[in-house]
Amino acid sequence: MQTIYVKDVRRQIDLLTRFEDRTFSITYRKKDGSYGEKQNCRNRSGHIQSGKKADLLSVRRENSRAGYLRFEFRDQGGRWLKRDVLLCLLVTFNGYLIDHRF
Repeated sequence: MQTIYVKDVRRQIDLLTRFEDRTFSITYRKKDGSYGEKQNCRNRSGHIQSGKKADLLSVRRENSRAGYLRFEFRDQGGRWLKRDVLLCLLVTFNGYLIDHRF
């Protein structure tokens, strides 16, 4: 199985959903040690503004959200359900094994 760095996973997800409405699939490790899989996922994180921060509260909010992959996936009924997964718990992305070293 080919590998991909976790930083490239983040970049690929941004590119997939920025220019086209394409989906991706992931496998991740759950809290209990079992594995979960989601197919037909799309990015749901908002646009990040690079301007000056108004106050320290916005910086604290951004730090609390760091390290998460925020996505939504289509269930069997066709609805989009929202989920958050820690990036460090991702195992595969579109069939590529994720290397967490970089």
